Amino acid sequence: MSKLKKADFGGVVFTKHALERLVERHKVYVGTDLKDPLATAQKIFAKAVPEKSGALVRRLIRYRFQPTLYFVEAGWRFVCQEDKGRLKVLTIERSKD
Repeated sequence: MSKLKKADFGGVVFTKHALERLVERHKVYVGTDLKDPLATAQKIFAKAVPEKSGALVRRLIRYRFQPTLYFVEAGWRFVCQEDKGRLKVLTIERSKD
């Protein structure tokens, strides 16, 4: 994973951790390796829509009571927080959308 770094995508920052989780989970759930994790994350995120937060309130504790935004697309959930006026993707996980 050493090639993965924090990446900026038009006001959205993908952390190294988020890209590593995408690579890991893509292998498990889709069964293939990603050639370009950043491009894949950008492509999916570009189509993502906000997830209804009611069921995710309990997760607020996990993110240190910071306002956390969730976006979903094609079975993927992007866990984000605002940071200095930009959206930072903290992790990418599987969703049930």
